[in-house]
Amino acid sequence: MTPRPPASLEIAALSHRYRGAPGYALDDVSFAVRPGERLGLLGPNGAGKSTLMRLFCGYLAIQARPGRPPGETKVAVGGVDVARDSLRARQQIGYLPELVPLYTELRVREHLGFRARLKGVGRRQRDAEIMRVCELTGLASMLETPIQQLSRGYRQRVGIADALLGAPPLLVLDEPTVGLDPNQVLDIRGVLKGLGGAQTLIFSSHILAEVEA
Repeated sequence: MTPRPPASLEIAALSHRYRGAPGYALDDVSFAVRPGERLGLLGPNGAGKSTLMRLFCGYLAIQARPGRPPGETKVAVGGVDVARDSLRARQQIGYLPELVPLYTELRVREHLGFRARLKGVGRRQRDAEIMRVCELTGLASMLETPIQQLSRGYRQRVGIADALLGAPPLLVLDEPTVGLDPNQVLDIRGVLKGLGGAQTLIFSSHILAEVEA
């Protein structure tokens, strides 16, 4: 019998409290996401969605809640413990934060080439990988366009293309349609639907219709 692959993301008894805050931003969160599944995190602004994503993406330290048994809290990406091996866990994640960090003085091709190099995409594979993610996100005709000349919707596409570089098994998108006009929202929805089921997708929104779509 073929062994079952590890969950793309497994979280158990996760809590987080910011220094000086009167209460917990997250309180005893537990869930698992299997390979190929899609999960939408729905909640109002300030509900803790971004905090949760930063924790399992390795950008915030995992905390042990006082009074709980040692080892009760668990955060694992593809079977890799985020607290023990954050770098290896992050290598399995394509992450789009709510505020997309872009080098706006660069052209789309230059920006993605730089990001691909940082992610360890080999020089010989880099051009093909850039074209692959640009075709997925509708950017193939924009490769030589300076990012500063792009609309907000197309800048968001560049951020999604960045997250897709290297084909990470887990794609994490924090509010991917925030601040976009209705037509741009529809465009980004189309991009996400076109990704297929090869990757596990986790995204957040404060709008119910976005999660249902």
